[in-house]
Amino acid sequence: MKLMEVRSIAYMSELYVRASLMRTESRAGHYREDFPERDDKNWLRWIIVSQKGGKIELRSETLPMDRYKFRATRFYSDNLLSQIMLSLTKSISANEGIELWIDVISSVVYSG
Repeated sequence: MKLMEVRSIAYMSELYVRASLMRTESRAGHYREDFPERDDKNWLRWIIVSQKGGKIELRSETLPMDRYKFRATRFYSDNLLSQIMLSLTKSISANEGIELWIDVISSVVYSG
């Protein structure tokens, strides 16, 4: 049973990474050094992942914003902690940034 769980986690991780690489912007917890800004004009979209004939396919669809009664004006990335972490990770190496994120996540997870 554990093997099936690990395979599923690995598969979902692969899908997440593929979708993240497709998104050429930074949004919420998804930060890219090569695309550091949020790009609502081109990426206020859903990324749809499907499988056809054993092959993974990715595509994007424009968000149907007109169907939502209240339009989002603030995003996860607008919160103070994210802004602080983005500032810190821009000024340090990738490995140091990963270690810093792990420390922050660990302190949040284990604090409550």
